[in-house]
Parts: sequence; C-alpha cells; structure tokens
Amino acid sequence: KLLKQGSISELINLSRRDNLELKQLAMESLLHLSTAVDEVSRRAIIESDNLLGAAIQCIATRTVNADLHRTVAGMFASLSECNECDDCLAKLVSGGIVPALCNLSRGQGSCPEIQANCVLSLANLCSNEQVQITIYRQGGLDCLLDSLIGGACNRHVAIGVRLLASNPNVCKAISTNESILTQFIFMAKHSFLDYQRSASSVIGSLTLNKDFRSFFARKDASLEEIIGLLSHTDCCVQRSATYATANVAESVALRPYLIRCNALHALGTMDIVNNDIRTTRNVSRALSCLSSGNAEAKRIMLQDSNIVKRLIRLSRSADSIAQRYGALSLCNMCHGQDSFTIGPGTKALISCLIFLSRYPDPEVMNLAAAAFAALALGCDDSRSKLVEEDVVKHLIRMLKFPDDQTTDSACLAINAIILTSKEALAKEEGIESVISLFKTSSNSDIVFGAVYALGTILDDNALSEVVVPFKNDIILSIAHKIESGSLDTKRAGGYLLSLLLSNGKNYEKIEMVGGISCILNLASMSDNECQEYGAFCLAELAKNDALKVDLVRKYEAVPSLVTIMSGECTANESKRYAAMALLSIAEDYETHLALGEAGAIGALLSMSAEGELQYRVSKTSARVAHSLR
Repeated sequence: KLLKQGSISELINLSRRDNLELKQLAMESLLHLSTAVDEVSRRAIIESDNLLGAAIQCIATRTVNADLHRTVAGMFASLSECNECDDCLAKLVSGGIVPALCNLSRGQGSCPEIQANCVLSLANLCSNEQVQITIYRQGGLDCLLDSLIGGACNRHVAIGVRLLASNPNVCKAISTNESILTQFIFMAKHSFLDYQRSASSVIGSLTLNKDFRSFFARKDASLEEIIGLLSHTDCCVQRSATYATANVAESVALRPYLIRCNALHALGTMDIVNNDIRTTRNVSRALSCLSSGNAEAKRIMLQDSNIVKRLIRLSRSADSIAQRYGALSLCNMCHGQDSFTIGPGTKALISCLIFLSRYPDPEVMNLAAAAFAALALGCDDSRSKLVEEDVVKHLIRMLKFPDDQTTDSACLAINAIILTSKEALAKEEGIESVISLFKTSSNSDIVFGAVYALGTILDDNALSEVVVPFKNDIILSIAHKIESGSLDTKRAGGYLLSLLLSNGKNYEKIEMVGGISCILNLASMSDNECQEYGAFCLAELAKNDALKVDLVRKYEAVPSLVTIMSGECTANESKRYAAMALLSIAEDYETHLALGEAGAIGALLSMSAEGELQYRVSKTSARVAHSLR
C-alpha cells in the first residue's frame, strides 16, 4: 500500500535533508520496505529514481554515523538479493553501488556487521555475469580480498571471489597483476575450507593464461604451495590443485621449476580423494607433460617406483582420457633412454605395454607401439628384455593393424630387435608378415621399414633360406617400390637387390620381373648410396655370361657405367664397381664396339686403380683396342 501511494519518493526526499535523525529514520524505513516486500516490490524500489544517489549521499558525509552506515549497508544487502532480475542488479552496479560498498567496508565507521552486509551485497552482485567485469574494475575483487576477517561472511567472500574469477574477461585482467597471486595463495593456506576451495579454483582458472604462468618462474614458494595442495583431503581443493599443476606443466619453460619443487613425487604419491575422475585426468595430464622432452624428469620417473606404479594404474584406467595420458606418459618415459635399468618394475612396465597393445583404442595402441619402438632403439639390455617377455609376437600382430602410425612404430621396433636377435622374428613366423606388409602397404615410412627389415634378414645366411619361397614376389615388389618410393626406400631396395645378387643367383628372376631397369635407375641417380648399390648390382649381373650382351644392347647399361666412371662427385666405391661391370662385359667380344663408342676404354684408363684391378684394366683395354682396329 505504501508503494502504491508513492511513499518511496517521499522517503528518498527525506533522506536528503540535513537533519541526521531524519536521514536515519528515512533509511531505516527504506530498509524495512526492502526486506518486507516481495521480489516485484523490491524491483520497484530499485527502479525508483535517485534511490542509490540518496543512499550514497548519506554515507558520504564528513561526520561518520555508524548507525546510518549500518542501515545503508543492510539496505544494499537486501536490494542485492533481487536475483530473479538481472536488469535490477545491472542497474545497481551502473548506479555506483560497488564503490559505495567498498567505501562502507573500509571506512572509519566499519564494523563486522557492515562488512558482512557489504560482502553479501558484492557476492550477490557477482552472480550477474553481465556486470562482473565492471565490478572488478570498480574494485569489487580487492574489497572482497580485504575482507578476509573470519566469521559469517567467509562463505560470501569465497563465493564472490569464485564467481568473479570464473569470468574470462576478469581472469584476463587479473593475470596481469602479479601481486594478486600472493593474495590467492594466502587464501589457499587459510584454515577456512571455503577459502581454500575458492582460492584453488581461481588459481586453476588463472593458470589457463600463459602470461600468468610466468609469475611462477619468479615465485617458487607459490608453486610449492600449490603442489602442497595436491595432498589435501578435500576433493574440490585437490581437483583444482591438480588442474593448476597440469596447466603449469604445459609450459615447457616452467617444467624445471615443477621438478625442482618435487611435483613428480607429489603426483606419484598423492591419494586421489574419492577416486575423482577429473583429478585422475589432471594427474595423468601433468605426468604426460612433465615426461615430455625432459631427461631429468624421465630419470626421476624411472627411479621412483611410486610414479611407475601410478602410470601403470592410469594406463589401465577405465576412463579413456586418463588412460591416453597415462599411455602417453609411459611412451615419453621410454623414449630416449640410452641405458634402461632392468629392475622389478621393468616386467610390470612391459606387461602393461602389452596390455595396451591389445586395447581396442587406436590411439592407446599407437602409443604402446611407439613405447616398444623407443625401448627397442635403446640398449641391448632393453631389446633382450623385450625378446624375453615375448613382445615380438605382439609387434607382429600390430603389423596387421590398419593404422599406419601403429604399423610404422611396430615395424621400427622389429627392425631394432632383429639387429641383435633375428631368430626371434623367425621363431614367431614374422618374416611372412614383414613380406606381406612390404608388398601391400602404400605408406612410404612403412615400406622403408619393411624393406630395411628384409635386408637385415637376408644378410643372415641362416635366415635367408626362409625368404626363398617369396623371392619372385619380393623382386617384383622392389621393382615397383623403387620406381615410386622415397629416397630411403630406394636405398633400402638397392641394398636388398644387392643381397639377392651377391650369392651369384637370382639373375634370371631379376631380369624376368624387370629388375634390371630398376637397377639402372638406381645407378643413374645422383645419390651416392643408391648409385653404389646400382653399380654393385650391375657388376654382379655382368658376371653372368648370358646377360653381358643384353646389358649392352637391350638395356644400354654401358653409358650409365661410363657416366659413373667419369663423374667428379661419384664415390670411389661406385667407380670401382662400375669398372668391374665394364671389365666383365668386355669379356664378350660382341660388346667391344659398344664399349668403344661409349668411351668406356678412356674411362677405364683414366681410373686410378691398383693391384689386380689395374692389371685387368690394362689387359681389357688392350683387347678391346685390338678388336676395334
């Protein structure tokens, strides 16, 4: 009834009088109205003209009246509870309520009751996202942080701080203020749990900003405080602390500081409260970041059994995100280990990787294959341990997996293992899988790995017989791969062809599938290694009496050999093989004319040869010259 009769305007006018007692009565009346009416009526009070101006004028007097300040603070708290209407809160903020609340809270007549009402008002106002950045700019956050007084307003301080810091624009503004980090660290150490929750949550949000993270490089003590919260018994605090730690660990420059503050040990030994899944994910993410590219971190992780056990548990987690980060950590930990310590945890680590290699998640399987490759490329002890734990059969199985990254890593691991233990591959019938991979794959890296593995196998006389049934298919596939493959594939293919020809066999098979054209292409390349393999193969082919004339007339190999002999940048070994090929071709009189026309005699004579090769050059040159008279 009073609202309908326009009593609000009258009370506002009375509050502007100079009489202090009249001001007090008018403000108390407005306070009673704001607390006794419903939301609609409270909204009408807020929208009244000059209400905030009159209230601010009452507290701006030189003479401090504690009762009047207490009444105004109570009215502000009551009006700020109009949460159903965002426009009302926005009107209060635009009307200047935030500076007034700050002045009330910090003024000479301030008391716990006034501070409590001011903090309550700020917390209510912070619930409106539209005005949060305005509240921050007008000093609302500083006022809340100055109100860490204990008592009933603690919860409201914590709520207001958390609401403000949840705004991205506020976080961006806060991130440029280094001193505010100290204040949040102080809140995190406070005995009041709500302060700890809010502070840790705010720090977690702020660590998303890369500029804010750089403060930790100058404040090791602050970083230690955050890491200390990892062992907190409250789930919310621990979750926020692990989130902040994981965010900081994403900065490569800050990882040494985390290691120096024993973050690895804390992450490895902390008890995850209630097995919270978000905490588990953040622990896994932090470990994966710290294990990436930092040799000191990898050394600590390998030596700390608690960390290894935690990573194994994480990689077996039912949560896919935590499992992927855990598998990535294991992969990073295995990478770059020149010396692998064989201990009680080694078998558990390899068993875990075997489990991951069978897991129906392509990314997890890919990480397991990469970890096996890293271990196989390490030292002899690690390779022997992989063979002992029967890892080879799992690598062979992964060769058939449709994902190229997994197949490439498995092929790389097999290549490293067979350098020291070729029998392990033959025992598991893996040679057939490597040959099949070589023939069917179109990925250049996988093809190179498969060709390289076959070359290693053929280099062993005992195992080369296993490949005999596949030789025709291998040679045919090599012919295609050399034409379309990468430079590494061409080099590996040339090495494989040289092994197939080095035993004095396979001449007819290579000619049948068009292998001689591939060999000539290799010999004509500018790459020294490919050229050397090509020249060697031609030298072997020229030993066959049935191919001497065909090499000259059908394949026109002599100009290529002469080019190799006369090249200024050609390696001496390639020149020697080319000379041997020309000398073998010259043994047939039908080739002498072609040799003379191509300038082979001049190329041979210009070569600086010694011993038996020099004698053969002289003798062959004379014979060819005689036949050309």
